[in-house]
Parts: sequence; C-alpha cells; structure tokens
Amino acid sequence: MNIRKGMYRFLFLCVTGLMTLSCESWVEGINDNPNAFQNATSQLLLNSAHLSLSGALTGSLAQYHGMFIRHFTGSDRQYVSFHDHNVGANFYDDGWDNLYRAVKQLRLIKVDVGTSNKSLTALADVFQALAFGTAASQWGDVPFAEAGETTDNPKYENQKKVYEAIVKSIESAIPNLKNATGKDLMGSSYGNSVLKNASGLSWVKVAHTLVARYYLHLGDYTKAIDHAKLGIDKEGTGWTIKRGGTVLGDYNNYYAFIVVERVGYLTSEDAVLPKILDPSASATYRGNDKTDETQRFKYYFTGNKGTYAPNTEVGAIFAAAASDVVLTYVENALILAEASYQKGDRAKALVELNKVRDRNNTFYKAYGKVDKTLYRAYEDADLAGEELLKEILWERYISFFGQLETYNDVRRTNNYLAIPSKVKGKNIPQRAIYPQSEINANANVIKGKDRYDQVEIFPAKPYNKQ
Repeated sequence: MNIRKGMYRFLFLCVTGLMTLSCESWVEGINDNPNAFQNATSQLLLNSAHLSLSGALTGSLAQYHGMFIRHFTGSDRQYVSFHDHNVGANFYDDGWDNLYRAVKQLRLIKVDVGTSNKSLTALADVFQALAFGTAASQWGDVPFAEAGETTDNPKYENQKKVYEAIVKSIESAIPNLKNATGKDLMGSSYGNSVLKNASGLSWVKVAHTLVARYYLHLGDYTKAIDHAKLGIDKEGTGWTIKRGGTVLGDYNNYYAFIVVERVGYLTSEDAVLPKILDPSASATYRGNDKTDETQRFKYYFTGNKGTYAPNTEVGAIFAAAASDVVLTYVENALILAEASYQKGDRAKALVELNKVRDRNNTFYKAYGKVDKTLYRAYEDADLAGEELLKEILWERYISFFGQLETYNDVRRTNNYLAIPSKVKGKNIPQRAIYPQSEINANANVIKGKDRYDQVEIFPAKPYNKQ
C-alpha cells in the first residue's frame, strides 16, 4: 500500500512537472514581436535620420514659418488661424520631435561605429549639426550636449554656443569625409541611396556650405566666405533628398500635404512671393529690362491674383517626385554674395549674384521651353548703393521658396526687405514656441518663452549695411 502511494505521488509529480514545462513552452516569447527591430545597423539609422530631417525641413515647421514670411497663405480650417500667428505649442511637437529623433539616431551611430568607420561617423556629425542648427535657428536656446543621451531632462544651452559648437564639429569632420564613398557611408545593401540624387555630390563641399550658412547666421562674414569658397560650386551637386513620387511615403512633402492630405489648407492667395513674380501684377512685379520672372512664376505657382497656389504639377517645384531641398549651389553662391558685400567687396558680390542669375536663366528657360534670355547680368551701375544688397536678399527670399532659411533671413536681417506682417500692428514672429511635448516632459524647458514676440533669437541690432 505504501509502495502504491509512493508510485502515485511520483506519477503526480511527473505529470505536474510536464504540464508546467508545457505551459511555459506555450507562452514563451509571446510578447516578442518578430516584426519589431531590436537592433538596427548604422546604415539603417542613417537613412531613418535622413527621413526625420526631411520631415523637419519641409513639414509643418516650414509651413508655419513660410506663412509668417508670406510665402504661403493659410486658407482653410486651422491654417487660417496659423496664418494669423495663432500656432499653439502642441502644433510644434512634430518639427521638434523630427529633429531630436534624428539626433538620437545619429548618436547611436557614433556609439555603434566608433572609430571603425570614420567616414560614417563624420557624416553623422554633419547630419547632427544640421539637426541642432535647425533647432537653434528656430527656437533659440535648445538642448544640445545632453540631447539624445539617457537623461530625462536635458539642459538647454545658449543659441550662440550651440552654433559655435556645431561649426567646430563639422570642421573636425571634414578631413574624414574627403575619401568617403557611398559604400563607406551607407553600406553595400543600400548602395548609394543617400548619394543617388546627385552623382556629383561631395560631402566635403556640402559640409563647407553648411558651416558657411551658420557663420552667416552668426554674422562672421569672413569665415562664411572662407567656407563658401570651398562649398558647393556646381548646379545639381547639392544635398537634396530624393523622392520617387509613386506612393504616399515617397511623395515630396509639400505635394503630400497640399494634394493628398490637406487639400486647400495651404495656398499662396494672399502671399507676397507670387505677387512679385507675376508679370500681370504690375504694381508689385519685380521684373525689369534685365529680369523676366515669367517662367519662374510658372514653376512656382498656378493661378493668378486671388487664386495663387503652389505648383504641384509634374516638373514643378512641389511635384510629387521633386526632391526635398537641404543645401544647394544657389545658397552657397548667395552666401558668398551677401558676405562679400558685407565685407565691402561689391565686385565679388556682383559676380556671385550674376552666377545665380545665369543659373536661373538656364534652369527656367529649360522648364518653360522658351528660347529667350530671362536674366541678363547686372552691372554695378544697375544696383547703386544698397540696391545690390537688396537684390541679393530678394534673390534669397525667392530662391528659398518653402525652405526655413528664408524665415532665418527675415529675422537675422531685422526684416531688411520689409516683408509685411500678416497681422496688422504686429511684427513677424521671431521664434518658434517650445513644443507642448517638451513642456510636459522636460523640467529644464525655459519658462516664459511661450509666445512668438517675447524674445528675438538673432541679435537685435541694426543689420550691417555697407
């Protein structure tokens, strides 16, 4: 009897053990998602950072500030309010998140790669500098050294110090970009996916142009010239982000918003830009005996006075397959033009301005399929005194349609071109508002800067005029 009881007990324990093991095997790994990345290669992170930067540069942040400086018009729903400068903190979440998501991804690359691929680490530094420089240019003081680290409350750092730190980081990265190849930067599995949009792209020249941009922001015209001389020097060899135009995720960002996502929200009906390019707007048209803006107007806009809209047709500026712009030959040449003027070298300023006009002549003639000269070279007598500076700044205002750099220009020059504010009696907003996500999550967010007009980011001093 005792033996039988012992056997029963033994069998019970065996069955219980088997059941326990079986149950564990049934649920083991049940919370693991086979489709979720646990780790990512540095090449994947770089691509993801690239897309995040694209979202920041041509997404909602650029749309809001494009309305402020009168490139666009908010024409429907909440965009009507945004056009009147009523953009709440929560609407800035997207732009901020895109920039700092890119920062986090780029810091992971630097940790992962270390010194084993100096070219890739250097490129991550350039991308990161663009992210931080964009944040600093839009918000002023921003998280920098501690951003993307493990701290929950990264501290804010002074805008000027952020600029100074990022130009040093790019200057340090440049030597390691000199022999970079597509395989070094993106890995064989991606071919040259970042590079494929411009076969002549040189990351060394791109890096110099980016440094030149930030020295221009700082008002250091000598260093801006030094770097721009080594920057992007040919049309079509700048930094743009390739779009295929075939599916929603591959559309040009402006096309996706204007045509697919929010039809009628963002137009240019009441904007300044189309009025100065439209030959039929005789009171405001900027054309003269050496300047014919007909084809550029058609490339930028459809419609006429009262119905202007950004052009999203095939081949136009915001077509579905149009690349998102980061840095171009035109910007580099205009940095040289403006900085040279500020250093008293009118001859060099005029040469660089005329280079852009010559490029425009070729580009817009081809777009319009016309056989006539649209832009003839200016002579010094055509632009006496400060008219040369004004023409350079107007060319920047026009050339950078849809880009954040125009908003930077308006503020850093104390609105030298006198672009009228949409809101009567108020200035064009001087900064972005810190986003609601940051206000909620970061105890170090700077208090008291919850309105556009409470602080100017760039130094509040008269714009230097020769």
